Amino acid sequence: MEPLSALSVAAAAVQFLDFGARIITDTREVYQSSSRQIRDNVELGEMAKRFNQLTNAIEYKLREFGPEDSIFRQLSHGPEQFGDETEVMLIHLCHQASEIGHELQDLLAKLKSHGKTKIELVANSFVTALKAIWSEEKIEGLKDRLEQTQKQIMMATLVLSWGQAEKNRVTMTEFVNQQALSISKLDSIDRTTQDFGKSMAGLLRGESQLQTRKIVQYVLDTNWQPSKQLKAVARQSIDDASAVDPNKRLGEIVVQSLRFETINNRQEGISRAYTNTYEWIFRNPLLGDNEGPLWSDLSTWLSSPSNQVYWITGKPGAGKSTLVKFMVMDKRLISLLQAWAGPSVDLFLASYFSWNAGNDLQKSLQGLLRTVLHQCLKQCPDLLVPEVFPSRWVLLQLFGERVPLPKWGMEELITGFRALLSQVGRKFSDKHPIFKLAIIIDGLDEFEVADHAPLIELLQEASGYPDVKLCVSSRPWNVFRDAFEQNPMLQLENLTRYDIQAYVNGQFRASLGFQERSILQPLEAKRLLGDILRKAQGVFLWVSVVVRGLLISLQEGDKLSDLQKTVNSLPDDVSTLFQVMWERTNPQYHGEAAQYFSIVETYYKYDLTPYTLGVWLGDDDTSVDLDFHEVDRSFLSSATLSLKRRLNSRTRGLLEIYPWEDFSSGGVDYMHRTVREWVLGNWSNICSSIDPDFDANLWILKGETLRVPIENYIYPMHRPQQFWSHLGKLLDVANGVRDTPANNTKLVQILDKLDTSLSHVVDSSSDSTNDETSHWCNKAPKIEEKLAIDQAQGWNQVDFIGLSAQFPIPQYLKTKLSQDSDVARTARLTVPVLMSAIVGGLSEDPLNCGLTSLSCKVSTRLELMQFLLSFVPLNEVENALSWRLMRKREYTSTVEGLLQAHIDAAQGPPSPSTETITEATSSTSPVLAEQNEREKKSKRNIIRRLARISWFRG
Repeated sequence: MEPLSALSVAAAAVQFLDFGARIITDTREVYQSSSRQIRDNVELGEMAKRFNQLTNAIEYKLREFGPEDSIFRQLSHGPEQFGDETEVMLIHLCHQASEIGHELQDLLAKLKSHGKTKIELVANSFVTALKAIWSEEKIEGLKDRLEQTQKQIMMATLVLSWGQAEKNRVTMTEFVNQQALSISKLDSIDRTTQDFGKSMAGLLRGESQLQTRKIVQYVLDTNWQPSKQLKAVARQSIDDASAVDPNKRLGEIVVQSLRFETINNRQEGISRAYTNTYEWIFRNPLLGDNEGPLWSDLSTWLSSPSNQVYWITGKPGAGKSTLVKFMVMDKRLISLLQAWAGPSVDLFLASYFSWNAGNDLQKSLQGLLRTVLHQCLKQCPDLLVPEVFPSRWVLLQLFGERVPLPKWGMEELITGFRALLSQVGRKFSDKHPIFKLAIIIDGLDEFEVADHAPLIELLQEASGYPDVKLCVSSRPWNVFRDAFEQNPMLQLENLTRYDIQAYVNGQFRASLGFQERSILQPLEAKRLLGDILRKAQGVFLWVSVVVRGLLISLQEGDKLSDLQKTVNSLPDDVSTLFQVMWERTNPQYHGEAAQYFSIVETYYKYDLTPYTLGVWLGDDDTSVDLDFHEVDRSFLSSATLSLKRRLNSRTRGLLEIYPWEDFSSGGVDYMHRTVREWVLGNWSNICSSIDPDFDANLWILKGETLRVPIENYIYPMHRPQQFWSHLGKLLDVANGVRDTPANNTKLVQILDKLDTSLSHVVDSSSDSTNDETSHWCNKAPKIEEKLAIDQAQGWNQVDFIGLSAQFPIPQYLKTKLSQDSDVARTARLTVPVLMSAIVGGLSEDPLNCGLTSLSCKVSTRLELMQFLLSFVPLNEVENALSWRLMRKREYTSTVEGLLQAHIDAAQGPPSPSTETITEATSSTSPVLAEQNEREKKSKRNIIRRLARISWFRG
């Protein structure tokens, strides 16, 4: 098929489908905008004539391809007989459009037979007329067919262009621009095809973000699959050394989007195994009293075929995570798995360490899937991404790196995971060997789900693949026992006696105080160590907590008899042990300890990570005016050590600082999940000693604000979704600050500092040449694409005040305006603050990447608008009232009432109008009444025309 022929028939079909969809959506807009006249109705014959013209245009252009059934017969003999199957699909879709056209003409004929000759021009008038002969379900089905077929044709046209671009070895944009230029020079090409070609070129250049997003959503919703021929072309370009980088780059974009900020934090936070412990895991199992092995031989399972999941289980605190980390980091694991995979086979090893105290992605199936997919796809992005996520790969091929891909959804991730499993053991080409996959998951019990059954089912499905191995760990809950107890397994607390003994002996022998006393009292020293080992009952966490406390007591000069009394008094249960530790902490520290627990929990509440520097900087002792240029490595090191010392004394080590790969200062977290369970179980008691003026939200907002330019952890240009998502979380934190005069004063200082800090970050990471006077909101990516409130008004800018009104943060705005009322006055091109507050309440929210608080109540937003009305000029209120999205939904009708009431109050009581007077006298004269009615109709028409002029000219 010639490219221009395909474009021509697609253009005719899209023109018809667009007309049909708009007729159903807004009949009045179609006819009034096309005729530029104010009309009350449209003749059905006029509408039928237009449908007939558009349908005939499609059929005329389809003639050169022959009957549809003959095309499919030719395709059955092989694509080379006719062309790519996408071409055939395009012709099929155009035939479908023609069929829909005939259906609509039949519908109009039926309406005429029911006595209908005209349709009143109101928004949904055509639908209203159809209800006389069709059900709502059938009407919705027609509307859906029109819209879906239009998207399918546009997508097929784009894919055909992509195929042609690949053959010509040019980019998509280059090909479509060349095609558009060729069309413009050919007099024989009709106007519809020319316009369609230009619109497709504009689509690829990013000139129509709304249309691009529709195509993107359609492709992802339908899981669009590229044809085998296109994949073959792409694979040829991959094998061609000169074309490796572009394809690999697109794959890497998808891989990078799977990664999340805390993807490695849990694994890095788990303590390394103590020297010479856990070595038994790679050895032959010891025999128990019944002469049977104490655990299933892991080495045999790793090195030989098995479709059974290997289960590591044990009590809370037994050391499961430490064992799993030890295994993952040990070279013997890879060696044994490679023996299973074979010498000429690539081995992919993926691991996920869940953490119940972490953010959502650290304790969810979505986090697991993103981690596993990220670790696997990065091994070979150019080959695996097209197979695992074909829809995203297609979109990147079509639109390039700037395509607005949405966030990952669970359904897409599960589909991608299953697609990855289907690729295991498959050979792509001679240059790329097959691969086998091993997945290790720590902490199934840490997943925050109501029901673990779906998770288990997915894992068992994965383990059923012959070239996939799966090892998991969890507490011995019934749901996991039922699933894995008959599998290869080990019960950890039954196997760690010698590891615990090695740890205890090593820790005490390193203590000079213990060495001195053991020489003087060897029997007492031996008894102390034996009792610690006995009371531990295989729980490593209990041992580490107790040994740490005893060593501190030795440093302070306690005798062995004192230590023995302590050990004797300690409970065997871990959670009870934490209670004892809390009670033995200096009571004057309880308030500060409670603050730190509250800070960490508040971080988790907003799905944020408690990085060490943020926790340190939030303290009142740190000035909000801190200059980030003064912060060097020495400052970071001192802050980390100081906070570590403070947490140790205040929480007795229940909160610790862990090193994390991405940030030099590490992060603050619970010593163990059981610590958090104890804290939450005793929350009221712990928080009873906290300072009533303390506000964890204010602490976190300040700390994270000051951290922004120091650790430069958000990347507006390279990761715009992450940038806006994180900013939304910070604004949510600000919205949760307790509303008090003292807090509000600090809130203004901190958010003003955040505004300044983000300006520095955006400017330093931007390569653009934006006007230096423009606010950072307009320089960060995706703002201009989303800022589509009303181009007719000339608005194309937004500032931080508008951002805080849109979100909203009422305390900040009220305090800010009370300090300086001029803040409400925006520059000429900037969206007014009142409009920002209104738009924030809309579900489609066209401002700033959907940056709106999900927790904000409508009443809170309306109350803020009421407050803002005292500060904005009346013309801004009138502009907001006339905005095109008003009067379309319950929320905006409520806002409209609020604005109208303000305008009425500002203008005072109305004087008697001429229309009112004539109405009073017209009842006595039918002639006058008829004349007055004509005058009122004329006035309404004039008002409509004026409204249209104000809409186009602003």
